[in-house]
Amino acid sequence: MRITKRPDERKRELLDLAFNLFKEKGFSKVSVREIIDKTNSSKSPGLFYYYFKSKQDMD
Repeated sequence: MRITKRPDERKRELLDLAFNLFKEKGFSKVSVREIIDKTNSSKSPGLFYYYFKSKQDMD
């Protein structure tokens, strides 16, 4: 079943997941794939790149 969220909710979810991973492992050791894998939705990196140009763009 596909989970649909508003764009602002999805972006916030990605930021929150990334922040937690960065705290746990360090920025340089976290991949975009890891962030995407933590979501409960599509496992496509396109989801991430829809909202951000890169991991560094998440500020």
